[in-house]
Amino acid sequence: MTTKPRICLQLNDGFAGVYAFSTLYDFLISRGFDAEYAFFSNGSRSLCRSFNSVVREATKKEIDRRKIINSSIKMQEWPDLVLTNYCDVRGELSELRNREVAIDVSVLKNCVTPVSEEKRKELQEKYKLPQDKPTVVIGFPRAPGFDNYLMGRYGEFLDFGSLKDVIDAIQKDTNIYFVGSVSDVVKSFVSSSGLTNVVNVIEAFGVLRDYYAMSDVAMISSNIKFSNNHLVHLHNFVEATAGGPLFLVSPLNTKQYGYKQLKQLGVIRESLHTAELIDQVKKYLQTPQGEQIRELRRQHLESSKEVYLNDLLRLFNRILNRSEQPFQSDLVANLCPYHPWLLFGKDYHPRLRIAHPDTKWKLFEGNMPAINLSEIPEQVYDKFRREK
Repeated sequence: MTTKPRICLQLNDGFAGVYAFSTLYDFLISRGFDAEYAFFSNGSRSLCRSFNSVVREATKKEIDRRKIINSSIKMQEWPDLVLTNYCDVRGELSELRNREVAIDVSVLKNCVTPVSEEKRKELQEKYKLPQDKPTVVIGFPRAPGFDNYLMGRYGEFLDFGSLKDVIDAIQKDTNIYFVGSVSDVVKSFVSSSGLTNVVNVIEAFGVLRDYYAMSDVAMISSNIKFSNNHLVHLHNFVEATAGGPLFLVSPLNTKQYGYKQLKQLGVIRESLHTAELIDQVKKYLQTPQGEQIRELRRQHLESSKEVYLNDLLRLFNRILNRSEQPFQSDLVANLCPYHPWLLFGKDYHPRLRIAHPDTKWKLFEGNMPAINLSEIPEQVYDKFRREK
């Protein structure tokens, strides 16, 4: 009797990572990738519970094979393969040192299952969103550590003058929502600016995705005015486009897979400055094309899912020695040994980073040269397959 491989999915990226890995998990199961699965979140049980909640909602049933793993367990001795994600915004939170494949998070986020029109209507009913005027959602994404500072957790990196200009320009024709990690500084801005009856403040963890899906127009709080501060990151633009177009002032770190594609489709609308952003939003609201925008986004996500999740599946099968032949892919990899001089030594723990060529994460580019997935040396696969 063949023993099932043990796969650990390590959650590194908040709720965005939960939805991305839920998509990956469901894809693997749908393709017959039979394994024993576990989930690890650097000591956070809440994300694991969120993962299970997301899957129950999608499948309408419990998945018995899932189990929550506590960080006290010695994971180095447990999995046959560890799947995690990485990006420059959050860095790598890995506590695992064995048989790890770190996937460019922008690839996973562009493979999520799009929200259907029926689900969108259900959400509008659930949250009792008024339909008398278009819904504008300005997101305040939550991020770890100092990045909370950047996204308006304390308000230092938000230009409240520009934010006020946007609200003043559209408030008569729209219902406006601030959603996410809305800090006390932002709340003070709302009240001191006389916007209490204009802006609906929704401070809740885990609902930003739903509000983006219900929106007719979306914005991200840190991208309403241009900033040349390299610390002001572009956060989950894929999630922000779930309901309507995302309007933003040109951010610095647009070299992520999906940004260029969604911009070319008109799903992302880029401006050079705040005044241009306001003009674009007002013009769009005169003739909104929500269903068309959502359909274009759906086609992009489905295409990405079919191509790149299949490529990852082929890679996992090769690692687990399931007779998968070498294959061509747009995705690239680099080998990230903890000790380069032990590349093929007995103490070497194999680790791969996978990326899309459009993505330019420093965590990827700063390591060994990128190679096509078809060029990964057979010795690397042997190291993944070795007995523990």
